[in-house]
Parts: sequence; C-alpha cells; structure tokens
Amino acid sequence: MGKVTTKLFDGLMAKYMAVFLHKPMPSMDFGYIGTILLLLVGFYLISTLFSYVQQSRWPACRRGIVYDMRKDVTPSSPACRSSTSTRRPMARS
Repeated sequence: MGKVTTKLFDGLMAKYMAVFLHKPMPSMDFGYIGTILLLLVGFYLISTLFSYVQQSRWPACRRGIVYDMRKDVTPSSPACRSSTSTRRPMARS
C-alpha cells in the first residue's frame, strides 16, 4: 500500500511541477497502481480462505482436547465428583 501511495504522490508532484514550470502534463502510472491493488486484493482473499479453514477446524480440535482433559481428570479425583457426574457417562462427540 505504501508503494501505491508513493506512486500517487510522485504523479501528483510531477503534475504540479509541470503546471508550475509550464511544461506538458505527465500521466500517472495507473497500470502499476492497479497491479499493486490487485495483488493486495489477492492477499486479502487468501487470508480470508485460511481464516475460514482455521475457524472450521478449531471446534473439532478443541472438543478433542477438552475430552482428553476431562478423561484424565475424572478418575484421579473421586472426591470432587458430583451426583450428576456419576449418573451420566461422558459423551464423545
């Protein structure tokens, strides 16, 4: 994004100097600016895809971790059991 800003500034300064010095008006490099902006949009789309994949995989991973933690803690602490935990076995989802 910084390169786009620099290119825009260079183009505006060139136009200002052309007007100030009474020379022909130069054009801005919109092709270069468009290429950089398309690259940024591509990076944004790839980031969105990875974020979606991460969000869809995390619940299953978290569920497995919590199940393993509960399985490790439950037999080792019989004094902490409540009446509801002894009636219902742990469900694996």
